[in-house]
Amino acid sequence: MSPDQTYRVRIDPRPITSPLAYFSDKVKGREPAGALKGHKDTKATATIEHLENADQWTRLWSGNLSN
Repeated sequence: MSPDQTYRVRIDPRPITSPLAYFSDKVKGREPAGALKGHKDTKATATIEHLENADQWTRLWSGNLSN
């Protein structure tokens, strides 16, 4: 959240089956670790939003994160 509370960034991690599956796959060298079968999202996403009115957020940008 920005200091004036009018901008925010939301980070959405990519879905995983479970923390245990994620770390097990990491140990075994499987990538993407812990991925859900058949799920397309392999990266976390970020969304930047601006508060237009007292209660309405407008998305300014959304995209995949590289790490």
